[in-house]
Amino acid sequence: DSSNIPTYLISKYASKHLKVVLTGDGGDELLAGYHWYKYLLEIPDLKSKTFARILYLKFVERVVCKMNERVGRYYAREIEDVNAMKENRYSVVCHSRQNTYFSNIELIELGLSPVVKPLIDTAVYNSNTLDDALRMDIENYMPGDILVKTDRASMANGLELRAPFLDVDFASFCVSLPPALKINNDADKLILRQVYDEFLPDQIKTRSKQGFGAPVDKWLKIESVKALKHKYLTDPGKKIFRILSFNAVQKIIVQDNYKTWILLVLALWMDTYNFELKK
Repeated sequence: DSSNIPTYLISKYASKHLKVVLTGDGGDELLAGYHWYKYLLEIPDLKSKTFARILYLKFVERVVCKMNERVGRYYAREIEDVNAMKENRYSVVCHSRQNTYFSNIELIELGLSPVVKPLIDTAVYNSNTLDDALRMDIENYMPGDILVKTDRASMANGLELRAPFLDVDFASFCVSLPPALKINNDADKLILRQVYDEFLPDQIKTRSKQGFGAPVDKWLKIESVKALKHKYLTDPGKKIFRILSFNAVQKIIVQDNYKTWILLVLALWMDTYNFELKK
């Protein structure tokens, strides 16, 4: 997650003035603050088990999920869970692939196994609603990425974080709310915006969401980063090439995009730590 670096730097700055700070962690996942949730509003919950329905869902597979990828670059290129199509769980399938950056063809070329189907517990995520997507992020994305990142970045600088949105009672209340109170085609975090409408200045209420991701495409063109890329991704002797195809990596790193960034970070991490790879 490229936002780990900005998070580390802002934690370093804050630690010069404060020992404890409040964060907004959990607000987006609990109250539908990410823009990709809006795309899922466009996927209808079809009930009929007709041939026309299957054709429509195939259209969703080929067009809607691909369109969302082009717009937000969050959805994968392929939806392969046929059962999900039959069971009409496209909001879950599409959303489960939002953090997929490499296509199955690329994974195979790299020497890895393809993603056969999304890692979805169908007993839990089966309503085909935005609520499923929100719960997936609350249970996976937030504890597996967001909270790990903020905890490590802050504690590395001796800074304590407190997340009011993750108070158990408050978070449980937010989870119980229907998606219609959280997001529509015009706005996100609806109930929160309504509650604080008279307290927040217009420049806060009307501004667009400001993400914390780093401009890795620009960073990869900086001479010092280019030197790192050359050192760690063009040397066949580096640890990363014990698990990934050297030739396949060379085809990817010339793109200077997030895939390149992922490979560079992996190579740096593998080379930094002393461990043995087991087959």
